[in-house]
Order: sequence, then C-alpha cells, then structure tokens
Amino acid sequence: MTIGIFTIHTGYSEGSVLQALALALLVQEVTGQAAEIVDHRHRVQDEPRFGPPSNARKRAIAAFRESVLPLSSSRFIDDPRAAWAYARERYDAVLVGSEEVWKIAYRPRLRGLIRAQDDPHVPAFPNAYWPDASVGHRFAYAATVGTKTDWRGIPFFRRWQIARRLRGMSAIGYRDERTRAFIKAIAPDAVARSLRVPDPVLGYDLLPFARDEVRPLLERLGVDFERPRVAILAGRNPKVAGLVPQLAEQGFQTVALSFATPGVELDLSEADLSPLEWAAAFGCFDLVVSDRMHACLFALRNLTPLILLDARKPTMGYPTKNAEIAARFGLEDFYFALDKSRTSPEGLALAARRAVAGGFPAARVAEVLAEEREIAVDFLKGVRLGHAKTES
Repeated sequence: MTIGIFTIHTGYSEGSVLQALALALLVQEVTGQAAEIVDHRHRVQDEPRFGPPSNARKRAIAAFRESVLPLSSSRFIDDPRAAWAYARERYDAVLVGSEEVWKIAYRPRLRGLIRAQDDPHVPAFPNAYWPDASVGHRFAYAATVGTKTDWRGIPFFRRWQIARRLRGMSAIGYRDERTRAFIKAIAPDAVARSLRVPDPVLGYDLLPFARDEVRPLLERLGVDFERPRVAILAGRNPKVAGLVPQLAEQGFQTVALSFATPGVELDLSEADLSPLEWAAAFGCFDLVVSDRMHACLFALRNLTPLILLDARKPTMGYPTKNAEIAARFGLEDFYFALDKSRTSPEGLALAARRAVAGGFPAARVAEVLAEEREIAVDFLKGVRLGHAKTES
C-alpha cells in the first residue's frame, strides 16, 4: 500500500518542508506503508510570491525539497483534477495535511453583493487540498484553516461542497481549535471523527539526522561557543530590535536566523543551512527568541529556553497558533503578544534572563513532547486505511 500526501511543501520556509518530511516519515513509521508527497503546486503559493532562489538560504531550502522530500514522479501546477486522477491510479489512500491547507478566503465585492475568492495568496476552492470521492480513501492530519478563513462568509453552495469533502474523510486530524470550529460549523456530523493532533514535527523527531554535524558548521559561520548565544527569528519588529542590545548587555552573542533583525552581532538570515541543519541548530543556542511557529517547535524539540513571541492577533475569538503552543506547553510566562502595549523590550529582556537562569519549564516541555508524540501515533494507528467513507 502507498499513501499519497497533499500538503504545502513549496516556498522558502524551513518549516514547510520539514513538516512535509516529518509527516511522510511518521506515516511510514506508524502504518508500515510507503508515503509519497504529491508534487502539486499552486502558483499563488510559489513563484509569484517567492520568486527564484535569490540567496544561499533559499537555494538550500529548494535543493532540500527537490532532493530529500519523497515527491511524486509527476508534478502538477494548479490542476487539482489531474493530481486527483494521478492519486486515484497510484495510491491506496490519500492524506491531506498538515499546514494551512484548508485556508479559504472570500472577500466582498460590489458593496457586498457578491463574494469572490481573489486573495492573491490563497488558492481558490476547490483546490488540490480538497480531493473529492474520485480519489478513494481520504483522511486528514494536522490540517488547519489558518486565520484568513471566515466560514460565515462562504456562500451556501460552497459550504455544501466543503461539507461533502469533510464527510467523505474517514478521520480528520486538525491542528487547532479554530479548525475544529470550522468543521463543526460546516459539517457538524464530521466532528465525531475529528481529533486535535500535533504538528508532524512533534510526532516524528527529525533532529537525529543533523544533530551531530551542526555545531562545527555553526562554528565556521561565526557562532561563538565560548559565550552565551541567542537565536532570533522575528524579523524587523521594533520591540525585538529594542531587545537586541539588552541581550548583548547580558553577554549574549545575538544571532539572526531566517529573518534579518537590526542590530544583531551575527546575521545568518541567508546562511547556507539545510532545513535539517536549521532544525538542529536550535540545540546549539542557550536561548531562542521567535515568532515563527516551526522555529518555536524546534526550540522546544531541542529543550532550548524559548521566548515565544506572537505577531498575529486572535480572529473570531480563537487563539493564535503560538498562543495555543504557549498554553499547551505551560509557557505563559514566556509568551508575548507583540501588539500588546505591555510587551516591551525591557519585559522581554527580563523574561530572557529568567529563562536562562533556570526558570524555563524544560521538564514540563519534555512531558508534553512525549504526550504529543503519543497522540500522533495513536491517531494514525486508528485510521482504517482499507475503508473509505462515501459522501452523502
């Protein structure tokens, strides 16, 4: 048996390619079946938004995607029906997830008389992440609707189509409470077959692939292992920029990864690190400051003290993905919403001092990591791969 995976594996995000790899390896490990990522790409998620690989970091991510991910031999661009036909012929089951695969964006036009799917970064429904009954057995793992999806504005006929897709899945693993609310609103009878599951990188440990090689590489790039070190992945937020000199005053070597940050001592935002080396690199720092979800998850994977920032705002009353991580791992004292007036560079610096002085709940983090792994494994063990639900 071979399981085909429809996920977001393109663009220049270490997290996207690593979640795709972890998902394929997790499925193979738990089910004992081969797993392959359907190399389907939406132009709105790929070339127009990201362009060709323009620096060493982007080239490393692109090379990793093409050479390491278990991609299908055929590639599909913007044509879900061709990808579904391929899946029907090649796979015994199809998995959708993880990432924001179920993001749907309708915007009012003509003073609200019509609603259009014209968001330049969101592929219109139906897209490849919503396979119909023609592909056979379908299930989802860690699928999420993201923050743009407002199901209240989806036209009735589209809601009906989405409900049919959801009802046709034998099991639905969702990543966050907002996605559960989406499922409940669109297809309430599918909630009984739904369960919150962790991101694949928490279900499958990728760190052993690069842990032993990463320190010499970072030393060559200028990371000083004779001093305390902090990795910063938060872009150009002014509060983070104000934090940088305060961390330097505490003796840290400040290092930017993935995103340029003003004032850091060492800028590795365009460094030639493979995604696996990037993931393992968090274990070589004494502290991580990040608003990027997968960077935060790999800091936790490495049991490295983390200042968990949040650049997003809650939508429709549901917490952001970083807020959910903070609550699940018991990191409320180290979680900061950047839009809050009470979040200041001084407060962040004080939290950093507490984190590296023994205040970070590493034991609790380790416990939750084990629990998340168990949830992931149990969910996939429970998927009945030989049985397909029919759409009503």
